Parts: sequence; C-alpha cells; structure tokens
Amino acid sequence: MIYDTLDNAQKYISLNKYYEKAFGFISSLKPDSEEGTFEIDGKKCYAIIYSSELKNSSDAKLEVHDNYIDIQSVICGSEGFGIASRSNCTQPIGEIDTEKDILFFEDKSKNYLELTPGEFAIFEPCDAHAPLIGNGSVKKVVIKVISQ
Repeated sequence: MIYDTLDNAQKYISLNKYYEKAFGFISSLKPDSEEGTFEIDGKKCYAIIYSSELKNSSDAKLEVHDNYIDIQSVICGSEGFGIASRSNCTQPIGEIDTEKDILFFEDKSKNYLELTPGEFAIFEPCDAHAPLIGNGSVKKVVIKVISQ
C-alpha cells in the first residue's frame, strides 16, 4: 500500500505504465466533476467517480482484488480506510466474485488511514482495505488499474 499526496504522484509513475494517465485524470478533477465511470485506457485503466454516505468502522468490510490495483482519492470530504495485509485475512466471505474482481473478509482492521482532498492511496492485490469509514458523506474517485 502507498499513501501520499498528489504533489508526490510523480514518484510513483514508474511503478505501472498506467499510473501517469491515472494521476493525470485525478489531477483534473474538481468538486463539481461528473459522477460515473470513465475510460482512461479501456478496461486496463478506468475511473469511477461517486458520492457515498460513510459508515462506522465496525460495518466496513475488508476487500481485496486479484486483477486490479485501486488508486483511491477524495474529491470532497474525508474518508477513513481500514487496512490490513491480505495474507493476514483468514475469514473470507464466500469466494471471489471474478466478474467484479472483489472478495470480502470478516476479519477486522487493526490499522486505519484517512484520506482528504489532495491525498491518495494505492491498494495492490496484496492489500486488504475497508473503505468508506467516517461520518457524513464523501465524493471520491477510484481508479482501477490492471495489475501487471
């Protein structure tokens, strides 16, 4: 997992050939940006912009992805995340949904981070994360980048 500010995004461009386009997209967003799904580079790199109500940490489920990396950033508000190593998650809820590329766990997070506008987190397939923790609502972007 990587947690940093958008001002430092250039440091991570070399990690994945789609990161430059992904961070360019994130940098272009404004509070009034349209919500929806946007292709950046076909199915290999795309963005989902949405608003959501936040929830208590006890209600947030850890999730992982096999095929995609998540780059998550807040546009308006703030958002908490529970975080854990996938290798420490031992209580899966069913099997991975291969169509949606997601698997949830009953395990609880022991560590947390909070994102505010101008920050981002990168979650690799080895990183479990429980998004949407906090009070109120958030507008955010999730960039899905194919894992190389």
